[in-house]
Amino acid sequence: MMPVQACCICGKVFTGHGKDPTPVINDPGARCCDDCNSRVVLPMRLERLQERDKTQRERSNGGALQ
Repeated sequence: MMPVQACCICGKVFTGHGKDPTPVINDPGARCCDDCNSRVVLPMRLERLQERDKTQRERSNGGALQ
């Protein structure tokens, strides 16, 4: 039987294991629904990766943009 849980972001009830909401919610036991994963969590992860990449590029060339 699939577990029934509430999304830690929107509160919507879903079945299944859900998705990891990090970095939106930093609780190891928290789970989010597929909608919040695609609309909130994944965009935030992408934004953080882009920021990290930009910072690494700036550090590698003395602060000048490439």
